[in-house]
Amino acid sequence: MVLVLSVPLSAVADEFIGSAGPDAAPMTQPVAAANSPVVKAYGGLPPAPQKPEAKSPSICDINYLDILFKDGVAIPYNLKHFNLYDVAIDWGGSTLSLFRFNYNDDKNKGIPDITQRIQRWIMYLYSNVRYGEHLRYYVKLRNRYHFEDYDPVNNSNEGVNIDQMYGELNFEPFVFTAGRQFQKLGRGHVLRSVYDALKLTYSDDFLDVDLFSGKLIGSNQDVFLPYNRQQKHVYGVNVTYKEFKKHLLQGYITGVKDRSDDGLSNRDSHYEPVYFGAYGVGRYDLEKYRVKNIGYYGEMIRVIGFSNASDLGAPSTFFGHEPIRAYLLDFGGIFRFDHVWRPELENEIMMGSGDNTVVAPLGRVNSVRRGNAAGSKDSNFRGIDGFVNYGAALSPSDANLIIYKLSFDSKPIKRLTCGLDYFRYWKVKSKGVISDIQGGLGHREVGDEIDLRAEFEVNKFARLDTVYGHFFPGDAFANNDGEDLLQVILSYSF
Repeated sequence: MVLVLSVPLSAVADEFIGSAGPDAAPMTQPVAAANSPVVKAYGGLPPAPQKPEAKSPSICDINYLDILFKDGVAIPYNLKHFNLYDVAIDWGGSTLSLFRFNYNDDKNKGIPDITQRIQRWIMYLYSNVRYGEHLRYYVKLRNRYHFEDYDPVNNSNEGVNIDQMYGELNFEPFVFTAGRQFQKLGRGHVLRSVYDALKLTYSDDFLDVDLFSGKLIGSNQDVFLPYNRQQKHVYGVNVTYKEFKKHLLQGYITGVKDRSDDGLSNRDSHYEPVYFGAYGVGRYDLEKYRVKNIGYYGEMIRVIGFSNASDLGAPSTFFGHEPIRAYLLDFGGIFRFDHVWRPELENEIMMGSGDNTVVAPLGRVNSVRRGNAAGSKDSNFRGIDGFVNYGAALSPSDANLIIYKLSFDSKPIKRLTCGLDYFRYWKVKSKGVISDIQGGLGHREVGDEIDLRAEFEVNKFARLDTVYGHFFPGDAFANNDGEDLLQVILSYSF
């Protein structure tokens, strides 16, 4: 579970997709959002209306601890409000305790099984300040204390950090936003991140147009260089067509200049892709055959650009430009049934392009340095800083995978929501790598996973979230005999 406090917009999403799920909800709010009682009460659109998702620890993702708390709307909120002359101020806070247990069972009796634990306490303080209809200032501060955790943060307190902080200037139909803010494109395959940016938005009854440019924050995600800072500069345009009440269309063109230090002097570029994306989400109301409505979502992404060859080759190849030609396809549907338990059934299929020419051990899936062999085309799909949940235990990235998802959710009692997820994984290129380095054998069958989820609302201010996932490895894994993840989060707002 990923939990960060913001103002819930589930009511807004329900107007368009019923309860089709957070991944189907558009990043840009539609016209009807202006009439939402949640938005009216808050005095403007909140910063991050995405629901939390689970992501397990992985040796291939050094930055996963930051991803855990990147965005989300899950816990109840308790906003306080007061006016100071002409200034309206909302403020509040939240705290949560997290425990997660990860167990990796190795088939080889001579190799010890891997057990990992995380225990952490997090507190957020946030404030939304508005002056008239034109000025808004938002700040969210974060403090984390690590109990049992990973070195070097074990038993340590981070201190107060800025999670988000930005100012907003609104002169209809334009809104200018500057500062540390959340950005999501489509379902989040390419970008789903907090970054320091400037954004200009044009909005009318039919279109939302976002022009943005910024720099990602956090540690470098290259596993060979975990202590270097990112130098990923993002720029792009995002257009949302919203004339239809129950259907939204989105298109975006986004590029990144990745200047993260790879330890090799005088490299003039690292990974510079441009993403062309088309995304759609909506619902059809039936009210027959005991089906209330059918929601859908779909995204198609094409990636072109250039990158450097792997540093494991000859030094003379370090500075050559290798072409990037990658793609991703993602389609899903959600059936919402007319029953007191509010059951939902979701089917999804996703395919991220892969590559047989990557250089061991990790290739372009996880590392800027360990990329393609010199003279080859880079066809592994690799987002800027995105994430979509495809299993809590395996927690794979999109590259070189075909993923089928079957999910069932219901609400048997008022405060309890239960869910069951099934995932099936195949490689696109049998000899290519995936984000889990253990799955490097030349077979297509990656495996299966089953996740069990439960969300219990203790009261209007407290919430308990649990998820258990088990991964059943396939022929692509040599020694892995299964992986388990258990996570429990207790959150409270004040």
